[in-house]
Amino acid sequence: MGLIQDVGGGLLLALGLLLAGLVIFLVFALGTQYVRMRRRQPRGKLARADAELRAQLVEDGFSEHEVADAIQASRPRDDA
Repeated sequence: MGLIQDVGGGLLLALGLLLAGLVIFLVFALGTQYVRMRRRQPRGKLARADAELRAQLVEDGFSEHEVADAIQASRPRDDA
């Protein structure tokens, strides 16, 4: 009877450690995603900056193709 209890206790301990590791992994993964998401510039600010740049470049006489290239080049790169 003692052997069965030892094996059962060992299995419960292993399952508990596995579950704890899974929870820690999920918290870490979701935390890094949250930080990455918060670091990005909000869409409204980005659209407003694009519109201001587009208006300025069109006013300066650049073509639509050049304006689109300049806007694409001015956007921050996501290193992830």
